[in-house]
Amino acid sequence: MRACAAPDCAPHETMARVNTALCRQGAHGRFITLVLAVLDTRDHMLRFCNAGHIAPILVRADGTVSRLETGGLAAGIFDTATYDSARISLAAGDRLLFFTDGLAEAGIGASREFGDDQLVDAVLRHRHRGAAGLVEQLFAEVHAWAGPRLEDDATALALGVGA
Repeated sequence: MRACAAPDCAPHETMARVNTALCRQGAHGRFITLVLAVLDTRDHMLRFCNAGHIAPILVRADGTVSRLETGGLAAGIFDTATYDSARISLAAGDRLLFFTDGLAEAGIGASREFGDDQLVDAVLRHRHRGAAGLVEQLFAEVHAWAGPRLEDDATALALGVGA
């Protein structure tokens, strides 16, 4: 990612470069999903491109929920893939959660997946917590649902916008 990124490069351009580099590696049948997000801390503007990853959850201070879906296919599948990027403005009280599928799919081995809807609901309920507190609470709920050992990797990164 670092080798393909440049300060003046839009997220979709960087993602296209990453995709081309992965396709050239010749690892047929192997691909990655990822979200590239660049935050300008001066104006709270987030530019992003989603390459086939589970869409991050944005919960506004007023409880409005949206997802960061703009982008394209997973990287490394087709060398001709194209990507789009978008920008959103973040405001005080907003919470943004990036996560891997292991969090939403927790409990799937017992046929009782935590699920995306329940994850969104948890972010909504705990949106008043700081970023670290939000992640702690999400993992507490996931483990209460699925048990102490999860079947897949589970990673989460939260961004909380202060006043």
